[in-house]
Amino acid sequence: MKKIYKWEHFKISILGFMLVICLFGTYYFHFILKTEIIFTHFFYVPIILSALWWSRKGIATAVFLALMLLASHIISPLETPIRADIIRAFMFVAIGVVVATLTEKRCILEDKLLSYSKNLEHQVEERTKELREAQEKQRAILEGIADAVLVQDENLNITWANEVAVNQYGVVIGKRCSETYKQQEEPCADCIVKKTFADGISRSSEEEVVLKDGSRVNFIVSCAPVKDSEGNFVSVVEVFHDISERVRAEEMLLESENKYRTIFENTGTATVIIEEDRTMSLANAEFEKLSGYSRKEIEGKKKWTEFVVAEDLERMKDYHKQRRVDPTNAPREYEFRFIDRKGIIKDILLSIDVIPGTKKSVASLRDITERKRAEEKIKASLKEKKVLLQEIHHRVKNNMQIVSSLLRLQSRKVEDKKMQEVFRECQNRIRTMALIHEKLYQSKDFARINYAQYIDGLTVHVFQSYSIDSNIVNLKTDLEEIFLDLNRAIPCGLIVQELLSNSIKHAFPQGKKGEIRIKLHSDKKGVITLVVSDNGIGFPKDIDFQKAQSLGLQMVNDLTKQISGTIELDRKGGTTFKVVFSVNK
Repeated sequence: MKKIYKWEHFKISILGFMLVICLFGTYYFHFILKTEIIFTHFFYVPIILSALWWSRKGIATAVFLALMLLASHIISPLETPIRADIIRAFMFVAIGVVVATLTEKRCILEDKLLSYSKNLEHQVEERTKELREAQEKQRAILEGIADAVLVQDENLNITWANEVAVNQYGVVIGKRCSETYKQQEEPCADCIVKKTFADGISRSSEEEVVLKDGSRVNFIVSCAPVKDSEGNFVSVVEVFHDISERVRAEEMLLESENKYRTIFENTGTATVIIEEDRTMSLANAEFEKLSGYSRKEIEGKKKWTEFVVAEDLERMKDYHKQRRVDPTNAPREYEFRFIDRKGIIKDILLSIDVIPGTKKSVASLRDITERKRAEEKIKASLKEKKVLLQEIHHRVKNNMQIVSSLLRLQSRKVEDKKMQEVFRECQNRIRTMALIHEKLYQSKDFARINYAQYIDGLTVHVFQSYSIDSNIVNLKTDLEEIFLDLNRAIPCGLIVQELLSNSIKHAFPQGKKGEIRIKLHSDKKGVITLVVSDNGIGFPKDIDFQKAQSLGLQMVNDLTKQISGTIELDRKGGTTFKVVFSVNK
C-alpha cells in the first residue's frame, strides 16, 4: 500500500509540475511576447499522462488546460481571432477523452485478461490435481490387482511394472520380457507385443513361463497399445493373469476323467450315464453287448425307457423322478426286465445312483437271467423237498403214534404193574419223539423248532399220561424262546421227559402236594441252561445218579453226552437237575 501511495504522489507531483510549465508558457507567449506562436504542443503531454494514469478522471486536466487557453486568449492583449485557440481547446478535450477511453478499455481488457489468466491457472491446477489423482488411482489399481502388469516400449524393453510383476514374478525394469521368462535376448517369434506394435490390435494368448526358481507358471497374457497425441504407438501395456491353478486342475480333471473312463469301461458290467431327460449320454462296451446296439446308436439318441418291459416301466419312471428330488427316495438296487435289440427279455439287477452335484445317474446293469432261472429251479426243488420232508415228518409222527397205540393196547393185557409202568415209559418216550416230528411238520422251518413251545406241549402230555391233578402237583415254567435243530431237540426232549417223569413218580409219594419247575435260558455266547427241579422228598443220598441202574437216568446221562453237555444234581430243598450245553458245538 505504501508503494501505491508513493506512486500516486509522484504522479500528482509530475502532473503539477507540467501544469505549472503550461501556465507559464501561456503567460509568456500571450502576455510577454504577444504572439500566437504555437506553444500548446506541450499541453498534450500532461493531458495524455492524466488520461493514462486516471482514465476518465484524467479528462479534467484536458478541460482545465482548454479553459485556461481560452481564458488567457480573451484577457491577453492579442487582437487575433480566438477561433484557433477554440480548435486547440477542443483538440485538448478530444485527445483526453480518446486516451482516457482507450486507457479504460485497456484496463478492462487487462482485468479480463487477469481474470481469465487466474481462471485458467485455477483450471490448470484443478486439471493437474485431477490428473494426479487419476494417476494415483491408476497406480493404486495397477499395484493392487493380483495380476502382473508391465509396460514395454517399441524396443520391447520393460519401462514400468507393478509390484506383483517385480516381486512375485521376477520382472526386471529395463530388460525385455523374453530375457526374464525365456532366457533369451531376442523376442519370441510369436510375441504378441511385437505384433500389437506392428498393427495396433489388442491380443491375448496362453503361455507357460519359467521363473528364476525353476517353477513353471501358466499365464493368460493380454496386451493393448498406447498412443501419443499424434496417434503413434509409443508403448504396449501387457497383463499376465496367473492360471496355473486352473491348468493344474484341468490336468487333474483330465487325468481323473481318463481314470474313471478306464474304470467305466472295465467294470465288467454294463454301465451307462443317464441324463435328467432319460437320455443315455454314455455307454460302455458291456452295455453294447447287453443291448445289441452300438454306442453311436445309443449315446445321445436312445432313452433307457426303450429297454424296459411295459409292466416295469411306470415303476421305474417313478423311481427316476423321485431320485432327482432326493436320491434316498428311490431304491439304489432293484430288479427289472430288459428288452434287447432282438426283443429278448432278460432279468437285470440294476444298481443306480445320482452323480453328486448333477441331475445325472450312473447305472450298472447285471444280467441275472441265468441266475434267476437257477433260483427258480432251486425254489422248485426246495418246494418239492419241503413237501417231502413234511410228508416224512408226518409219516414218522403217525408211525410213532401207531407204535404208541400198540404199546398201549399191549399194556392192557399185562397184569403186572411193573410191566405196565415199563409200557407207559416206552409210550412217553415214543410220544416225546413223535411230538418233535409233529412240531416240525407244523413248522415252516424244518431245520429247527421253537423249543419253549415244544416243552409246553410235552409237559401237558406227560401230566396227562400220569393223570396228575394240578391242584396236588403244580407245574411252573420259565422258558426263553430258543430254537434248536433236530439233533439237539430230540435228546433234550427225552431228557426233560425222563426228569419230569422221575419227579412225578418219586418226589411226591402218597398224594403229597408239591411243585415242579422247568427253566430254559441262554446267554449271548449261545450257552443254554436247562433246569428241572422239584421241592419233593429229594433224591436218595446213597444213589450216584451218574451210575444209577435205572434206564431213565442212564438215558439222561447218555443223551447229555450226545449233545456235548454237562449235568449236575443239587439235593438241597428237593431235587434239581441242571443241564448245560452249547448250540455252537
